[in-house]
This record gives sequence, structure tokens and C-alpha cells, in this order.
Amino acid sequence: MSRLPLPSLRIGLFETRWLVVFLVLALSTGCFTVGPKTIPRDRVEYAEALRDSWKRQVLLNIVSLRYADAPSFLEVVSVINQYSLEGNASAGVIWGGLTAGQNLGAGARWSDRPTVTYAPVTGERYVRSMLTPVPPASVIALVQAGFPVDFVLGLTTRSINGIAAPGRSRFMGQSQRNEKFAELVEVFRRIQSTGAIGLRTDADHSVALTFGDPIDDASAEDLRIIRTILGLDQGQREFALVFGPTAADGSEIALLTRSMLDIMIELSAGVDVPPEDVAAGRTDPSPEMTTPQFMPHVRIHSSEDEPESPFVSVRYRERWFWVDDGDVPSKRTLSFLLILLSLTESGGGQGAPLVTVGAGW
Repeated sequence: MSRLPLPSLRIGLFETRWLVVFLVLALSTGCFTVGPKTIPRDRVEYAEALRDSWKRQVLLNIVSLRYADAPSFLEVVSVINQYSLEGNASAGVIWGGLTAGQNLGAGARWSDRPTVTYAPVTGERYVRSMLTPVPPASVIALVQAGFPVDFVLGLTTRSINGIAAPGRSRFMGQSQRNEKFAELVEVFRRIQSTGAIGLRTDADHSVALTFGDPIDDASAEDLRIIRTILGLDQGQREFALVFGPTAADGSEIALLTRSMLDIMIELSAGVDVPPEDVAAGRTDPSPEMTTPQFMPHVRIHSSEDEPESPFVSVRYRERWFWVDDGDVPSKRTLSFLLILLSLTESGGGQGAPLVTVGAGW
């Protein structure tokens, strides 16, 4: 009885190379991960997307307030991105019979499933973030952090010890120029440059505004002017910082601050509305900006055509509204508004947007 010889296995060079590749792929499934590589890209891109959408939402609400529309905010509660990468490889050889031969196979699947959760800002959260006045301590803290005191006080306060700031928006009633307020913020700006303005918080959470030692006769005169305009005691260096229209005595500085809604209404005075909308009664005429004190804090342009490379733009009522990227003061004002929104959002409710990225093999 003769024995049939087994067919010899012949694998060419091309097949050998692919077999090695597939085997390496199969053996590497337990040690290969994509998670760390996604963090540098995703963290920056998601942060940029959240910031840009925040700017557009704020701009849209400023423009809508110019048309007497109620503002609305949609908050990003969480961002969850799940990556998955799956792969398989196979190789086989069959001896004998008519089916003798070899087979190779491989497969891979990649998926990216972002999930974004939104929540409308309503109820108590809306009252806290939009209708509650900015805390006086936060106003002075911004000044102490280096923001120009005339810019901060002009945007966030209605009055200081009864001295009213000018109003630009007709929505809330445009006020007249107050020479005392203009002089006060100018002197405060000079004092700020000397570093003589401070903030102190006591154990009972009371806040005091402090004036440091004057560095020369000019700063000593500026401090005397501030005390005189505000009706403060000339010999006192610390003054209780309180919220309200007037101070109880010469030892207090009372700030009547604006809410975020009030500030956005003020900024809406800088929206460039088309004359036909004013003629049709859709919005009020732009206020007269005859003096620097009444110039808008931000300039928002409008056009039927989409702008090229704006700082931020939105479409509203079939028109484009935008802040020019070359308008640094307007950009600074809008960015400052976002900081104020963060300061007024404290306690309760959801925290900052949660970004969860699941990435693996």
C-alpha cells in the first residue's frame, strides 16, 4: 500500500509580508491605546468650541435686547466623547484535498461618538446669573486685578455713594452726563496707577476698600478729592464696601451695581441697527453719542452680507451682526462680559461643563 504525499505549503513573499502584518496587529490588541493621544487635541478643540459658542450666544442676546426681545441662554452641561477602536486578524492553512491553500483576513472599526447635553437657564439659576447685581466686592477685585477702574465702574455700576453713572441705552432710560462721576472715575484711574487701592475681607466676611499711603503730593491730592466727592471721612483709610444707592455715613462706600441683564442692555446701545427697522418701529433710534462719556462700550456692526473674519458674528432677523476683529476695545468689552458672567455664577445648580472622554481599544 503506497502512501499519498502531503501537498507542500508554498507561500510567496507577498503573502508572507501580509501575514506578518496581520499577526503583529493581532498580537498588539492588548497593549495599544488611543486615549492619551486624543487629550492634547480634544481638550483644546472642545475648549475653543465652548468659548466661541459662548461668545455667539452672548452677542445674540445683546442684539435681541436691542430689539426688545427677551434674552435666553442654553448652557452646556456636559460633553462626553467615547472613542472605540476594534481590530481583528486571522491566518490559516488547509492541507489535503482540493481545498488546499492558505487564507488571510483582517478587519478594523473606529467610532467617535460625542454626546453634548444642554440645559436652558431658567428659574433660580436665571435669577442668580442674570438678575442679581454684581457683588461690589467682585467689582473692586476686578479693579485690583488690573482692569481699568474707569472702565469697570462705568460698565458695572449705576451709582457710587449716590453719584449716578450715565446710562447709554434708551431701554432703561438714558441719563444725563454727571460731571462728578466723570471726575471721580478719572481720579480713581490715577490712584489705581499708584497701587493705592486695596480690598480686605474680615473674618465675618465683611469687605473693606482701603486706600494706601500716597506716593507723592499729587496722589495725596487725588485721595483728598475722592474722599470729598464721596463724602468720606478725610482721616480714614478703610471704608466698608456695601451694596446700595447711598452710604449710611462717612465710613462707607456704597456701590449700586448692575445686574448682567442691565449690563447687556447697556451694551445693546452699541448695536448698529438699520434705519428701516427704526422707521418701522422695530427698535428705538440709536442714542446720541455726543461726548466720550456716552460713547458705546462696544460697537456691533450689521449688514445683509456675512462678514469676513470677524471676532464673533451671529445672524438675527435676516441680517448679520458682528464685532470687528480689529476693534480691540469692543473685543475687550465682550471678553470682560464673559468674565462677569463667570463671577456672577456661583453656588447651586450645575458646575462647569463636564468633559468626559472615553478612549480605548
